[in-house]
Amino acid sequence: MVKRAIVAALLLVGAALALALVASAYESRNPFGFPDIIEPDGPDVMQLAARIQMPGGPDDRNATQWVEEPSTGNRESLNGVWYSRWESGTSGSATVRVVGDRFYAAYTNQSGRMAGKTWLLEAVIGSDNRLAGRWVQIGNPRDTGPFIGLIVSPERIDGIWSARMSDRWDFRRRLPASN
Repeated sequence: MVKRAIVAALLLVGAALALALVASAYESRNPFGFPDIIEPDGPDVMQLAARIQMPGGPDDRNATQWVEEPSTGNRESLNGVWYSRWESGTSGSATVRVVGDRFYAAYTNQSGRMAGKTWLLEAVIGSDNRLAGRWVQIGNPRDTGPFIGLIVSPERIDGIWSARMSDRWDFRRRLPASN
């Protein structure tokens, strides 16, 4: 009788462990519930980040405020709605969430041939406000690449989406004026 109880207890523990593993496979790091990006800070991304410096200066193409309407959010956090544009001329909006040292953006294109498509961006936030990570198109895991960026201010993030500095992916928002 004791042996049966021990066997039953071991089976229950084994089943609980198996269910916990399956459940954890469905959890994601990102706050949006999308499938996680594979190796967002992989060696290829970190090598590119070591080579690329986003200048973030006043002469940068993203320096002039181009967002017309106020965005949600506040100056103490990057969380909120941002507007975004790609060098190719397309644009859209992104919901940004910071979790620990990770920057997440769920971006949906609103213009051009990719209108309606969504991308997830996950990047490590460095102590110098640099971002290094990877993006992936939701529903098309083959459409992925590096992202290197710089948090210039609570209203501006300059970035690139490939190894070419000309392949820009910039973020902007206009926060309500402070009193």
